[in-house]
Amino acid sequence: NFLFTKYIIVSFQVTETFIMLKIAIFSGLISLAFSSSCTEGDWTIAYNPSQCDYEGGKFTITCPSKSDAGSCGDRMQSNNGLGAGYYTANIQSAPGSGTDTSLYLYTYGRNNNQDQPWNEIDIEILGPQVGGGQSKIWTNLWTGFKVQHGQYVTLPYDISQSGHDCAIQIAGTSSNRTIYWLFDGSVSRWMYYGNFGDVVSTVDNKQFQANIVLWGSADDSWSDMGQLSWNSNNFPIYAYFQNVQLSTGVHPDPDTFAVGVDKPDWEEIAKYPNEIHGSNLDQMMSINKDYFKKARNDKVPRLIHNE
Repeated sequence: NFLFTKYIIVSFQVTETFIMLKIAIFSGLISLAFSSSCTEGDWTIAYNPSQCDYEGGKFTITCPSKSDAGSCGDRMQSNNGLGAGYYTANIQSAPGSGTDTSLYLYTYGRNNNQDQPWNEIDIEILGPQVGGGQSKIWTNLWTGFKVQHGQYVTLPYDISQSGHDCAIQIAGTSSNRTIYWLFDGSVSRWMYYGNFGDVVSTVDNKQFQANIVLWGSADDSWSDMGQLSWNSNNFPIYAYFQNVQLSTGVHPDPDTFAVGVDKPDWEEIAKYPNEIHGSNLDQMMSINKDYFKKARNDKVPRLIHNE
């Protein structure tokens, strides 16, 4: 009986060790599967880590198939909270229908959840809006609860063919509450945000989080974007982000403005601080908040403008 009991104990110990070894190996494989060269330094990946590669200062995000929008691209999130600053990347967008290549700022830690009010500043490059030697790029500011202040800017090049510098600059002093959208160093749009208390609070408390994204749409509920299955390009397709810089703090106001973009009238802004001020306000789109669509975003809906 003593020998039999001892044998059972030894067998149990060996079996337990073997089980623990298998668990360790399995855990290692899971860790390996969810690792990516893009998670170094300033960034973590919200989903699809295998679709991102970082080498030589360039992030390459892959969309492998037009038949599977869920596997298209990924979303990278900055680790640090951001406020006033200059946030830029040289971007070459993924081409064709159903693609959205984006650089944007979002309320920190929300993982794109929109159950409560949030703030967001966007640069979104929609595949169908690029081509024929020009790019029509969607810029937007979200305030309150699902309130958008969107505007397209048209640039004289095809950003899916070569990289161009895209930047969001936020001025954050008491006398200057301005957001600038810059492309190749030139302001294509600006907007005063001092009349939006929630945005002021987000900026001052460094509650923005930078996001670098490529995603594919499974349907055409945002007609400007189309759906991935309509994309006529050879797959896989790619979006490239390089020279990415998240430079916080106060920066000099830009002095180069695109043709047709008026500079801020500081005297007018100071006189009417509770009104909306910005470039080409006649082109700002009044968007019904009922027009939204769900985008594939790690099983968390991202609500997007839908004309």
